[in-house]
Amino acid sequence: MFTNKMIWQIDEYMLYCQSKQLSEKTMESYEQTLHLFERWCGEEMLIENVAEVTEGIIRRYINDLQTRGKYTVCCNDGTKEMNCPERHRDFRQPVSVTTIKDYDKVENIIWYKPQAYPYYANSRSYVLPYIGVDSYGNAWLRLVFHYTGDSWIFFKKITVSLDGQNYVKDFDYFDVSRDNGSGDVWEYVDISPSGTDINMLRAIAASKESIVRFQGDDYHYDLTVKSSDKSAIISVLDAYSLL
Repeated sequence: MFTNKMIWQIDEYMLYCQSKQLSEKTMESYEQTLHLFERWCGEEMLIENVAEVTEGIIRRYINDLQTRGKYTVCCNDGTKEMNCPERHRDFRQPVSVTTIKDYDKVENIIWYKPQAYPYYANSRSYVLPYIGVDSYGNAWLRLVFHYTGDSWIFFKKITVSLDGQNYVKDFDYFDVSRDNGSGDVWEYVDISPSGTDINMLRAIAASKESIVRFQGDDYHYDLTVKSSDKSAIISVLDAYSLL
């Protein structure tokens, strides 16, 4: 049976994730997502072999979930009876895409960004990582410190306060990209993070309060990292550790 093959593959993958010391919350999310997909493949597509799962099948699954809405697919009927999904206030509400994927046709690179990653440069300030993957399967991590507001800061230093402990990173003036539009300005750096930077990101995600100061000579802006961004940071770092 195809279902048994899929379950075996899922178990193997979860053991691999465990060997990479992923967080318990991340592993629970991965396992639930895979089991939902496994059941859908068996019931909706009658697929008999893992090798038959193509990108088109995955896209169809995502579209199907978005059409049905939240909590309309479950791993098994037992969990449905226990959790009573129809009682959720957002039952059948639209399902969001968990990851934004951009494809650079010229460079032949796929960029994977978390759902929390803003689409517009003047949406909000943030500190978020993302992943690049080339046509050979080589993957690398990027990190963005992004400020936007109605006035320039011309920041040259980032100070991250993590429950009272500070992480400091300096930049040259020309390291920072700057632009403006619609009455707003934005300044950002997009770097290849060092091991220290990655440790800083994990510390942000684990902290009770993280304040990021964009510091210029005369002005500064303090950003308090949202819980949704902390979750996005962990999601990206965990995904990168598997590549």
